[in-house]
Amino acid sequence: MSEKQNMSIFAVTKNQHEMRHIYLIIALLLASSLTVSASDHEKLLKELDQEVANSGTYIKQKEAEITRLKGNLSVAALPTDRYLSIKQIAIAYSKFDSDSALAYLNRCYQLGEQTKNTEWMQDATIRQAFVFADRGDSFTSTAKLETLGNFANIAPPLREEYAQATLMRYIGYSALPLSQASPAEMQRAWATFIPYIKPNSLPYYLFYIGIHGKYSPRQVEPRIKQLLAKARPHTYDDALARILLYQIYRKMGQDDAALEQLVRSAIADIRCANRSSSSLVSIIELLNGKNDDGAQTSRLLSYIKLAQEDISTYKDVGRSMQLLEAQRKINEDYIQQTHHQQSLLAISLATLFILLLIVLWLWRKSWQKLALRKETFSKQQEEIKQRQQEDDKKEKTIAELTRQLARMEAQRQSMKAAVVKPFRLLSEIIKDIKTYRKDMSRLLAAGMNREAKRLASNSIAKDQAAELLYAQFDDTFLSLHPDFVARFNALLRPECRLVAEKDHSLTPEQRIYALISLGVEESVNIAEILQYSTQTVYNYRLKIRKSTLEPNFKIARYVKEMY
Repeated sequence: MSEKQNMSIFAVTKNQHEMRHIYLIIALLLASSLTVSASDHEKLLKELDQEVANSGTYIKQKEAEITRLKGNLSVAALPTDRYLSIKQIAIAYSKFDSDSALAYLNRCYQLGEQTKNTEWMQDATIRQAFVFADRGDSFTSTAKLETLGNFANIAPPLREEYAQATLMRYIGYSALPLSQASPAEMQRAWATFIPYIKPNSLPYYLFYIGIHGKYSPRQVEPRIKQLLAKARPHTYDDALARILLYQIYRKMGQDDAALEQLVRSAIADIRCANRSSSSLVSIIELLNGKNDDGAQTSRLLSYIKLAQEDISTYKDVGRSMQLLEAQRKINEDYIQQTHHQQSLLAISLATLFILLLIVLWLWRKSWQKLALRKETFSKQQEEIKQRQQEDDKKEKTIAELTRQLARMEAQRQSMKAAVVKPFRLLSEIIKDIKTYRKDMSRLLAAGMNREAKRLASNSIAKDQAAELLYAQFDDTFLSLHPDFVARFNALLRPECRLVAEKDHSLTPEQRIYALISLGVEESVNIAEILQYSTQTVYNYRLKIRKSTLEPNFKIARYVKEMY
């Protein structure tokens, strides 16, 4: 073999060795990145393990918050204060204990019936429909909304809530759908109600991703990240934004980022005691698919226990089916992994034997209770008679309470009149002051200084009388109706809403409509009381009519019936 051929073979061999070194380096880098990724995931899951272990602490914090709200309710006297307190308790329960939330919303509805406040009744019904939809009971949710009649009957401030309650019936966070609605029906619901939901908000993207379906994840991702940056950590908004990012990253094929957002969402749900979320169940499904060696079994069992407690408390139909399916798969894997262990059979037999003893003991206790109930049946007959007598007494009590309510209503009407009377008195004072000024100017112009001095010594004119008049009216009216400004502004477009320069005061427009809510409707009467010109009152009213959310909305009629 020639020297030239030897050099060529040596060069080829050298190149092969160099390529092998390059391949080895690439393989090591890939292995290192996978190890780092797996280490990060394990660190994140350990953080979730700690939050699961501390879930009882967060539940106690939530219960303490609700107890505080109930304390506020116990001291609320006026119907509006009681309504707002009960509503706060219902909202606190809405993601924590659905049955309790429904019970307090029912109390809101009853209070609306007693005070003949249609908006309170509608608000309570819509929120109940949302709770039923959130826990997978679409049939009851639909029935609740149907009691409200046509969508046009819903008060404008409540239409966004109505739209969310309707669309919530079609939402499912996991692969198991909570709704059996057809795609065409879901698209019709989307087209009908999404215009009433605030754009570029978390509820909007929840329905956009869950119902609309056809979206570009790379366009939606930065918008949701912006909303996540604005949300307070470990709140419901924080958890919702992260689970939406989880859906987006799954669609983009970024499994590591998806898992991170899903775990962060579960941590936020646990810390804010949100029992209506499916993030923890989705984590159970993902980890079960990767639980090849059984190393995650203990972790999965702790997750399942917490998920079962949440689902049982919240009465969530959809997630219960999802968790049962996940448990079935976990049980199958567990049986396959431990089938070769004979000790499992012994443990299972011992457990069954203990359960049998427990069942026998419970059966014996039940038999004893049944015998005791038979003995006390005759006593219950006598108790029924006594209860009938007590019911008669209760009916008399109810009649007395009805009379008391009538007296309270009469007192309320007297309070309204009491607001207007001092205001008229003060308006007369302003008239006197204006008359005084005219007389004083006339006397000074005529050179009648002695008469001017006499007039000045007998007058009580004050330049700030009008401001004092308005301040007294604002303070009195807002003390009776502290929610007037918020409810009035809710009827106007966002850019047209009014804010007074001082706290606990009204703008001229709000002051005019405050008088309308008290029964003073004519512009002439309003102008006389407020010391405005009739044209000024007319201009203010025209401005407000043009600022309402809906064109040609009869705002004066609505405000008149507000209280």
